[in-house]
Amino acid sequence: MVIFNQNVKFWEKGKKRDVIERRSGYAYNLLLRAGVPVFYDSKNRVTHSKVMVIDKYITIVGSTNWTYGALRKNHEASVMIKSRDIALAFEQKLKKIEKISAK
Repeated sequence: MVIFNQNVKFWEKGKKRDVIERRSGYAYNLLLRAGVPVFYDSKNRVTHSKVMVIDKYITIVGSTNWTYGALRKNHEASVMIKSRDIALAFEQKLKKIEKISAK
């Protein structure tokens, strides 16, 4: 929830964020109230990876669900990569996913 709330704070400060989220009513309503665009996976495919690209330079990718339980209680694995090339590659992949997602 910490990263989720931080994403909303960035959006409120005017930094562009797009979110591809599972169909969570709570998350959807929270993001909608903050004005953050949310894109849902198509019914035929689920985006299981958790990816965040920050400032076109830092990429966080892994299995970790960004929830209190996962961050505090689970054994999870994610990595942070500092590379503009890697960030660009992930941004391009996320844009492809966004194009086939429902709004």
